[in-house]
Amino acid sequence: MIKEKSLLNYCGLLGVAAFLSYTAAVVFSPLAYPGYDWMAQAVSDLSASNSPSLRLWNQLSSLYNVCTLVCAMMGEYIIYYRGRIAGGIYDDRLLVKPTKSAVSYMVTATYELPYEGAKEMLFVENVDSKEYLAGLFNAMYDELPVHKSNNKKKSLNNL
Repeated sequence: MIKEKSLLNYCGLLGVAAFLSYTAAVVFSPLAYPGYDWMAQAVSDLSASNSPSLRLWNQLSSLYNVCTLVCAMMGEYIIYYRGRIAGGIYDDRLLVKPTKSAVSYMVTATYELPYEGAKEMLFVENVDSKEYLAGLFNAMYDELPVHKSNNKKKSLNNL
């Protein structure tokens, strides 16, 4: 238990470091890009192969790349479906959020914990059929909570 908790804390710190590194790249790279207009251009323009800010972007975001790679290698992955969190891969198991649609779609739905202290999720056994998985995620979609960052984008698009 203590070892697992320290591993989670370590991953959390890597997540914070990745966030800070990416934020630094987004904030400071435009300084090396003459004429960059954050309202008219995408952030990805800062890291384009012909961008004048590419070198600064690579230096500032290098910690982001390392930290996200390390966190991904720890064994857990969050699964987004059309911008919403639908589940994840935990200890080589596909687990999805237990929405009403998912429970009814999965004939033999079993609940499992992704990790100690987490909420129960549905264990998906039929991972080899892309038709089954597509049907499952499509069935769940309307019941999945909207991710907070998507709320901001939608409200900005309505202006």
